[in-house]
Amino acid sequence: MKSLLLPSQRALLLYLGAVIALGCGDADQPNSADGSGGSGDVGSSGGRAAGGGSASGGADGGSSAGGGSSATGGGSSAGGLSASAGAGGADQAPTGGASGGDAGSGGAASGGTKSDLAEAYPCDGSTDGYDVVMTGSGDSWTISGGGAEQTITSGMADALAEAYGRLAGSADDKGTLLVQGEGTISASAQVGMPSHMVLNLCGTIEVTGTPSGSDRSPLYARGRTHIDIPHATLTGTAQYGMFFRDVSNLHLGEIYIDGTSGHGIRVDSHGTDDRNNAKNITMDYVQAENTGTDGIEIYGAVGIEIGTVVARRTGACGLLLDDSIDANIGLVDAVDAAWEDRGYAAFRTANRNGRYDDGSYPTNIVLKELRASGSDAGRGFFCVSESGGVEIENFTIDGLAGDPAIFIENCYNVKLASASGSGTLVGGRGYLGHNTGNGEASRDVVLQNIALSGGAKLESNAATCGRNNQAINVSGGVVDVCE
Repeated sequence: MKSLLLPSQRALLLYLGAVIALGCGDADQPNSADGSGGSGDVGSSGGRAAGGGSASGGADGGSSAGGGSSATGGGSSAGGLSASAGAGGADQAPTGGASGGDAGSGGAASGGTKSDLAEAYPCDGSTDGYDVVMTGSGDSWTISGGGAEQTITSGMADALAEAYGRLAGSADDKGTLLVQGEGTISASAQVGMPSHMVLNLCGTIEVTGTPSGSDRSPLYARGRTHIDIPHATLTGTAQYGMFFRDVSNLHLGEIYIDGTSGHGIRVDSHGTDDRNNAKNITMDYVQAENTGTDGIEIYGAVGIEIGTVVARRTGACGLLLDDSIDANIGLVDAVDAAWEDRGYAAFRTANRNGRYDDGSYPTNIVLKELRASGSDAGRGFFCVSESGGVEIENFTIDGLAGDPAIFIENCYNVKLASASGSGTLVGGRGYLGHNTGNGEASRDVVLQNIALSGGAKLESNAATCGRNNQAINVSGGVVDVCE
């Protein structure tokens, strides 16, 4: 593989160049590389993916719409993502190109950086250091590197397939592919990615038409490993913006999706039904807007690191975790999440999520901060179907339409907020519910350090009494939670 310059080396070279230039007169300062992003608009043919779990399971929890969301069309947003993107930053238009060094460590971005991976592979117009470069627009693309230069005029999907075929890499030395330009891919296409690859999409993929078949996605991988995607922006009518089945060691940097009638991103292990085959899943920053169902769903995975999820008007959940363990999440910032199916939530855990193989529920699903608001929104947090092991350190749930705003049903070892954190609930209910057909009643639930306002209250079903459920240091509203 061609080696890329480390960011520190690149900075030093730029600095020396500037010093030399200053000796001869004024020197132009190098443009900053601010990553790609911009708008996206992805749609789908509707429906939740198989195994997506029921919307509510709630016998007594208010507006639970049962079943999956039907998702009938994908609202297409023609421009960029809205400037109200929330924490983590607004949109950035891709400029193409890249340079940079190692892929970075992933996890939550810090110090104002959305993604170390995206920073290591900036979209700054440079093609230096890549093994394969694909440039073009629409249906016409030129591919260089890894063989003779070739122009493909049959579409972006064919061009990507050719470019992927030129890569050769390993877990320790991934092949690198840069894509520069705006292109279109049919909604019925399933464009498979190889293992051991860095795919830097410095441009926009627009998906067109109506998808036919299942599991259609312009960015699809099954049974693969060690895939890094520093940047991606998706628009159009895809069934799934990204779909990863039985994929381990996946790292997504800055991802922008606007408008699906299905999922923005789905990761699962349903090809083998072994969550060890969907292991080490990292997403630094994902912004999903106008998705017909979930912004992100991860079903059956182990070892999840997520920095920031910004969800805007997702039809179902902003972030949904099913049957997964060992997840650390920085921020879920959702406005009008689950607007189409208010039985869902900004953040939902379901289908024995957080349950270890021995049946225990140690704290292993940790969210540092949850923000949920919007007059069209569903719930803020929903734990259901024998899930648990959840701690939300801090939260603000404000004025949602979904009821209950916090719904904990048949879940075990759940804390909102943490002992050192705090929570705010404005309007709505926090409710410990029970569904007799969905497991034992909730136990070991702690609701603490919570300020209630706007008529907010905490309540519990009688079936949860005597189960070590507690409300501690709650002020400003009605508390009717039995221990």
